[in-house]
Amino acid sequence: MQTKDATEILKKVGWEPHRDEMGDMFAYYHLPDRIVRIHYGVIDYGRDSGRLWVSVSLTTAAYCLGCEYANGKESQPQYEDMLISSEENFGVTALEFFESHVKVALNKVLAWAKAQDIEQKLHEKAANHSLVAKALLGDIEALRNYKPTPQLYTPEFSDYEKITQVERVIFFAEAYKNNELDDILARKKPKQRLISLTAATRILKTQGWFATELGKTWLVLPDRFIQFNFGFIRLHDDYNVHLEAEISNEDISVACHYIHDSRKCRQISATNIYNSFNTIGGGGISEFDKGIDIRVETLNEQELIKISQRVIQWARAQDLEAAIESKTLFQEYSYYPDVIWHLACLALTGKIDVLKSYQNSLAAGKIPSHLQNFDEELEDYVNHAVEFAEKHLRILKEQKDADARLSPHALAVFNKIAEQLKAMGWTVYRDKNYERNAYFISKDRIINIAYSFQSDEEEPIVVFKTSLSTLGFSTAHRDVFSDKLQYIALKEAEEVYTLSGAELDEGKLREICADILEWADRQNTSQIIYDYAALSTDSESCLAECHLIALILTGNVKKLKFYKESFQRKNRLGFVGTITKYDIDNALTLAQRYRMGFPKNAPILSLDPQTTSIASKTVAVEAIEEVDEAYDNDAPLTMESATALLKSLGWSTKKIDGDDYIASYQLADREVDILYNDEIAKDCPQFDSAFLISTGILAAACKFIDPTNMQDFPDLELNFEAKGLEIFEPEVSEDRLKQALDDALEWAVKDIDLSERLRCDYGAAPWQQDTRSKTDNMDYALLHIGALALLGDIETLQSYQKSFTAGDHLGFDESIGQTHLERALALAKKVEKTKQVSYALIEQVAKDFGNHLELSSEE
Repeated sequence: MQTKDATEILKKVGWEPHRDEMGDMFAYYHLPDRIVRIHYGVIDYGRDSGRLWVSVSLTTAAYCLGCEYANGKESQPQYEDMLISSEENFGVTALEFFESHVKVALNKVLAWAKAQDIEQKLHEKAANHSLVAKALLGDIEALRNYKPTPQLYTPEFSDYEKITQVERVIFFAEAYKNNELDDILARKKPKQRLISLTAATRILKTQGWFATELGKTWLVLPDRFIQFNFGFIRLHDDYNVHLEAEISNEDISVACHYIHDSRKCRQISATNIYNSFNTIGGGGISEFDKGIDIRVETLNEQELIKISQRVIQWARAQDLEAAIESKTLFQEYSYYPDVIWHLACLALTGKIDVLKSYQNSLAAGKIPSHLQNFDEELEDYVNHAVEFAEKHLRILKEQKDADARLSPHALAVFNKIAEQLKAMGWTVYRDKNYERNAYFISKDRIINIAYSFQSDEEEPIVVFKTSLSTLGFSTAHRDVFSDKLQYIALKEAEEVYTLSGAELDEGKLREICADILEWADRQNTSQIIYDYAALSTDSESCLAECHLIALILTGNVKKLKFYKESFQRKNRLGFVGTITKYDIDNALTLAQRYRMGFPKNAPILSLDPQTTSIASKTVAVEAIEEVDEAYDNDAPLTMESATALLKSLGWSTKKIDGDDYIASYQLADREVDILYNDEIAKDCPQFDSAFLISTGILAAACKFIDPTNMQDFPDLELNFEAKGLEIFEPEVSEDRLKQALDDALEWAVKDIDLSERLRCDYGAAPWQQDTRSKTDNMDYALLHIGALALLGDIETLQSYQKSFTAGDHLGFDESIGQTHLERALALAKKVEKTKQVSYALIEQVAKDFGNHLELSSEE
């Protein structure tokens, strides 16, 4: 029996199975007054024997609904807040495992669930300050006496009525007491709503936000990243909207990741910023104090656009430089994010002396007083911070040198320009090239000014160059081309403005800015994006990038699929060399996720947004509630069609134990194996069981070096992922599997370092091994010179050969001779010359070496 068989039995007896995003199986059973949840799976021992494991918890519909009111948003999935959990194991192990065993286990589960005293549990939770428990027990007076944690003042939302958690729970308690929620709790009718989370997320996408999950969005501005999560719940005649937003920039996140993640400096995007100390909820480390809750009468497109604009307004108002400086102060830091922020901000502001004082104190066994509460990894973090600070000092010096080339008068003019721009609502920033810029956001557009000196004479002339982009274009471009600037122009203005210091005092800058905003408002950005989408593939580099981004924003998944398939066939379609297969893959993945939630085949981007009223668009959005939410439009694969697809893509497949299949792909120097089966759902292939990267190339090298050695050398296991391809959807489409396979193969080649493994396992000479290691592996000497050959280490092999010629066999035993070294050198030289390792290369060297021997013999 397998999990899929248990799932079918559960369905037959009234349970509702559900698979979560991590691939775990759950099932729900509705009793009259409670809901039982099991987390389950089957371990198949073969020959009809096996073990069903089951963990059990229960809740009530009222408790889950109360938790939603407390959280200010609907839960995903519906019943995630459990009231009681059992420590008892309800699993069954049997030599002959049948349906009856599963039913016996389920009966025990239901018997346990019926025996639980829910009211007693609620009293226990109420005593432990659970607001929802107090509400269900009708203790409204206690709730009214409860002092809520005040929400921090957020000026951007000052005109909205705030609603606290206690107020929402009181509303729920009164409605529950008055039986106003009975139909919802009995699942007879859905909660009243005018808009769904799907539709709300779709609306935000039209405003430039990107999302891969409902209610979780992100945005890229020229100088910062924004993550914005939201949810809502219907109160009675209005809505509670829960908002969470945080910002960071590239410098902060790179520094924090470097310090915290053992020097691993990632390419930062809006989706992987480090925990931020700038949040709309005040910067607490708890997940529960990172947001605000507002009350709105009607939640529709106009209101969501307004909220979106306010979040962006809040994000732009945050002074990141001041926030960084505040984290360099000496104060008590109690939790690890605080300490990482403190160390990173010291590094970014060039305070390396402070960091080195921490380093010296820790080396002497003394922990700085304001870092006393931190864990044992503090010394590593401080060391990483010093390393980062030393590298960052060069950047600070370059910026200082750039400013030093300007006269004091010129700097004063720049500072005055910056102050005037800020006063007019522009955000001033320096890009990676230290150029001075300012941007303004109007609706979904970013208007950017780059300003510099035309001359540094007695009366300097400042030049203003203008361009515009959209929030969506800027965000998508940074996601696909993460090494580029955060702001990429969609269109540049032809007119260039100039300004002297004297004109600056006369208010000329205000006139220029007004003229720039008027120009930006006249541009039809949608038409520009469609024009980019229509470009040919042989366009120059920057236009080719814009072409791919335009295809994402117009939802043209079909064309991006064609590009991907062409690249797989080694047909670049005329794309310039800077556009890689990886760029195409990224663009396709982003386009597919961006497209999710929109109606099938409907245009995403309106060609004439300025003539389409918001009201008419709102009707369209609310009329189309049921939309295609699938990853793509392909039918789900069966076991047979999945196997056929794998074979068509060059994978070999074979059936192994039971219903398990292994798919294998041969790369140049390694093999990839994937386990798949239909263990969870009948005839629905799952690819979340195992993913192995191994290689037999060292064994092949050893066979070439010593053809007389009949030993079977084991393959090297380079990486194993227990979750396989990590596809956890109940059904898998052809496109979804193709993308996962491409990603897996690319990762297997790019991120798994064979050289590092060879050095680690076989880089040390035999005489440097301890006695036990020598005994454990009698062929270590051969494996060692085989590894050196694959590493292209000519120098070491030649030194061995020189010693052998002089009669010194070093620490090698008699199994290694001059011939072996000669063969190993031949392979090493070829590897060094070609800068690659492959089975084909070893075969070629063996062939050349054989021909060389034949020629020598004939001579």
